[in-house]
Amino acid sequence: TSIATTESGAGFIPPKIRETSLAKLFLIDSPLLRVTDEPAGRTYAPLYYGMSDYEGRFTRGLLYRSNEGSTFQEVGTSISPVRWGTTTTALDDPTDIYMIDEVSTVTVLMVVGGGEVTSITTPELLSTTLNTALLQKANGEVEIIQFRDVTQNANGTLTLGGFIRGIRGTDTMAYDHAPGEIFLLLRPNTGD
Repeated sequence: TSIATTESGAGFIPPKIRETSLAKLFLIDSPLLRVTDEPAGRTYAPLYYGMSDYEGRFTRGLLYRSNEGSTFQEVGTSISPVRWGTTTTALDDPTDIYMIDEVSTVTVLMVVGGGEVTSITTPELLSTTLNTALLQKANGEVEIIQFRDVTQNANGTLTLGGFIRGIRGTDTMAYDHAPGEIFLLLRPNTGD
């Protein structure tokens, strides 16, 4: 607490306490998501991260690293929330990784950013990075997918379909999905 007096003796001025909310950190160990993410000299493997919350009020987060747990170094800042949710069904194994998967669907309960998930056309699916997402399994493996179809369900979930599977070298991780995986909607990339 801080105590301050004015010349007229106004007395105690209550401190301003910022409103806080729980934050969620996503650490992603995946193949490079963009060609531009390749480190010069390749002395390390990049690790992706994102931050969000559970209520859509996230404004800023700082990421720190410590080698021994007593001193910390800031390594990143996030100023916009990741759009994320969890799967309520399992995404089926692909029958042909090189074709659009017109059979499989996955249902997602979005926590943040569900209103931004909309259907696109097949030409957009094939020529843009719209509707690209990352599914992270419980063991940390990730599959990068792109989806065309979005159906809004009465219970607030979204059913996704019309997939391109195993993007950016994640085709070996396109199998053995389960309900409860992390779903991260990736921002469109124009520099790849």
